[in-house]
Amino acid sequence: MGDELRLRDSIHTIPAALAFWAERTPDAPALIIPGSPAITYERLWNLANTLAESLARVGVGRNDRIVLLLPEGPVLATALLGTMSAAIAVPLDVALTITELGVALHGINAAGAIALPPIPDGTRGYLSQLEMPIFELDTNNALDPFVLAGHSGRPGCPRTWPRAEDIGVVGHTSGTTRTPKRIPRPHAFWNTAGDIATGSV
Repeated sequence: MGDELRLRDSIHTIPAALAFWAERTPDAPALIIPGSPAITYERLWNLANTLAESLARVGVGRNDRIVLLLPEGPVLATALLGTMSAAIAVPLDVALTITELGVALHGINAAGAIALPPIPDGTRGYLSQLEMPIFELDTNNALDPFVLAGHSGRPGCPRTWPRAEDIGVVGHTSGTTRTPKRIPRPHAFWNTAGDIATGSV
């Protein structure tokens, strides 16, 4: 791999890596979708960046936690990268029961949840009880458009770019034998793990 296709040593965050690959290899496939055209790095960067800017406009800041209630697939992948670029992403399984959702959300103090309509009445009602804003993702399988609908009740805030040590995502263990544990991952973790270093975000 030539030097022009290697991530610079100074890049340690998801948005910086996405911007790098979008500039260097804009037409290269970033997400492969069976039965659909691949999403290029340029398009992935634009989609993720648009979502990050949308979150800032509704008052979501760098240290806020945003729950992702999205099915597995390109929408979740793109929303995850966009959310990590503006806040702390907390992806959860959309198949969780209300009881399981309650356990997963306990103590998270999320600033909102991103979900695809139609949102089940039980889920919508439970999030309403928690006074958690819901940001509905206006999209389709082609990821066009990729727009948030909803309000956080806060004024918009300037976009703040993450640092290497900032938490980008909080994952959960399976919790098959006990309460799931939360695993925070800083942006620098992805570089160390080799994910963004190879362009395979």
